[in-house]
Amino acid sequence: MFGWMAFVPKQAHLEGALLGLLAHIPNHLDEVDGKYQLPTYVMDGWRNIECWLYSAITSLRGKFELPSFIPAGPSARGYRRAHASRSIALKEAQAARKIFVLWIGLLSNRKSGYKLCSGMAIFFSRKAAVPSVNY
Repeated sequence: MFGWMAFVPKQAHLEGALLGLLAHIPNHLDEVDGKYQLPTYVMDGWRNIECWLYSAITSLRGKFELPSFIPAGPSARGYRRAHASRSIALKEAQAARKIFVLWIGLLSNRKSGYKLCSGMAIFFSRKAAVPSVNY
């Protein structure tokens, strides 16, 4: 059930068009009504990545030996919300990024028959629009 955890990188190299936005958490946070949040472009980009990864996992689950258990989504850590302090907003963003890396590990599982790069490229070449996910 948790064998895919072996494929979670200890130090992720988040690069390229798909994952590059996850590479760095910006130092500048937006302040809205006295609360702190990631800049909108980061929240939107992370949400798109989360939707893409979730769609890839659920699509590949039926075809390959992906486990039925997947960790909670990165948005469960609140990267899309405003927080009372800057430090809380940064901690939640860091925690969310760690969950993204867990999901990447799940997709990198050898039993799935895909490595992240080739699997995502094949998956996205068949999808014209960004999927919308509600969970």
